[in-house]
Amino acid sequence: MGSIAINRLDYENAELNLGQAAIGGLRANDLGVVLMHLANISLRNQDKERGMVWINQAEKLPLTAKYKSILSNIEKELRNIK
Repeated sequence: MGSIAINRLDYENAELNLGQAAIGGLRANDLGVVLMHLANISLRNQDKERGMVWINQAEKLPLTAKYKSILSNIEKELRNIK
C-alpha cells in the first residue's frame, strides 16, 4: 500500500503504511527499500531529524551498492536542511 500511495503522491499515507511495514518483519533487502522510501519522504517533508533516523536504521542493514548510493544522496540533501 505504501508504494501505491507514493505513486499517487500521497506521502502521508505512504509514510504510515511504510512505517507499519518496517516494523512488520520484512527481509533485510525489503526493509532497506522501505527505509529508503521513508527517508525520501522525510526529505520531501523537510523533516531532517526523522530522515536521519531512517537512514541510520538503513545503514545497519546489508544493502547493495546502488541502495547505499541512493541513501548517501538522500543523506546529503537532508544535511542541507536547516
